Amino acid sequence: MTSEYDDQPAPDPGDKLKEGIYLEKKKSSIGTGGTAKAVEYRNFWATGSLEADSAVMVLLDDNFNPTSLRETFSLKTLAGPDWFFISEGEKKYQRLRSRLDQILKPPETKAETPAAAPSKVKWWEGSAPSGPPANPFELKKPPKIPKKKGGWWET
Repeated sequence: MTSEYDDQPAPDPGDKLKEGIYLEKKKSSIGTGGTAKAVEYRNFWATGSLEADSAVMVLLDDNFNPTSLRETFSLKTLAGPDWFFISEGEKKYQRLRSRLDQILKPPETKAETPAAAPSKVKWWEGSAPSGPPANPFELKKPPKIPKKKGGWWET
């Protein structure tokens, strides 16, 4: 199976990291022995925040929508042979930018509420019957059922 992204040139390690969509290609195998098949995984990532030597990337799904998975990659990793900048993805990236900002925004911290006072009743004391513990090896006889006079036809 081929796609339009098969012939992407590898990025030059001297280039500065660009904002946009990147394609990551990973080669692996599925199965063992004679049934093993070579596969190529393709993941699309969008740059979230750029720093001097790294970038926070957000994984995109099949429809180029951001997922909740984010990861920080070094510039050296992104300049490797498995990463490709998708220049055709500029319009999609501009549409994604506001959603990426929401995903990468640090969660708001709520004021901590004081913890409830610990209960003075221990869990094993609160529900256990009072008295000595039962012997687990002691067999209890079932209660006797009084016999009725007459047969089953007289009930």
